[in-house]
Amino acid sequence: MGVINAENFLKFKSSKPLFDRIKKRLSSYDSMGLIDDGDFHQYVKDILDKLGQAVYKECEAVLPVKDFKARLPNNFKFFHVAYRCSFTWQGVKSINEQKPLFFYTDTEISRECCDSKCTLQCVPDNVGRTKVVIRTFVNGGDECTAVSNHQRLLILSPNVRDLCTEDSLSVLGHRHGHHVQDCDEIGFDENIKHILTRFDQDSIYIQYYGLPMDENGLPMIPDETHIEKAIEYCIYATLFEEWYWNTSIPDIVRILADARQQYDYHLGMAMSWAKLPSFKRMIQSIRRQRASRKFYYFGNDKTIA
Repeated sequence: MGVINAENFLKFKSSKPLFDRIKKRLSSYDSMGLIDDGDFHQYVKDILDKLGQAVYKECEAVLPVKDFKARLPNNFKFFHVAYRCSFTWQGVKSINEQKPLFFYTDTEISRECCDSKCTLQCVPDNVGRTKVVIRTFVNGGDECTAVSNHQRLLILSPNVRDLCTEDSLSVLGHRHGHHVQDCDEIGFDENIKHILTRFDQDSIYIQYYGLPMDENGLPMIPDETHIEKAIEYCIYATLFEEWYWNTSIPDIVRILADARQQYDYHLGMAMSWAKLPSFKRMIQSIRRQRASRKFYYFGNDKTIA
């Protein structure tokens, strides 16, 4: 289940088996030292950038604010919503720096539905329905806990909204009962590395779309056939094109043409898949259409002859 969209069940997997399969299929070229797999992960990023928001992972994080800014996560791609968190501390905050220190931090983010019977009517990320708990363990024993039960919606500055999802509360907060004038405004720095704030302390709870990363910090791939094939044949086509210009491999023209054809086909299928609306978006669209016709009465239409 997704962090942003409850109907998002997109899974991700390591890219290593794909890279191993490519090198095995091109083993004769690999034995000649013609394959440099150092750029393979960049090809994964390039394909995901072409496909956009639908293939990124739904993520959440708590970002500390210092000097009126908070550093964005390294895998950040698209902004969804942000809240200002004011934490209540429990336990020991002061630490004896003369002792050897070992830190372990665990962040727990939980939500409560507004009604036990509601399903689609519930907006799970509404202010006051999210609880953020940060637990820091020092030397395996002492525990310091910070709890935030209520969050203040942050409004995104208009000049950076092209990096935001279309249904973001940080853009459309007034449509969901939030008064924009009562909310703090935030923006991004020039390099999209930090959130810029008007307050110099507290923390920011952010929901965003990010590049899926494994435990080694390497990009993962969505578990969808055409996306994986598009990445695979992108790598083939790139390698074959480089060899076409720099070596005299027999029949390279035919091989390159076949790789490009396969790449174009699977990329087209992957882009079509990425444009398919989620179940939640379809329901919202139906509701908007019904609402737009709420005061329409067929019998009063004077344009009908």
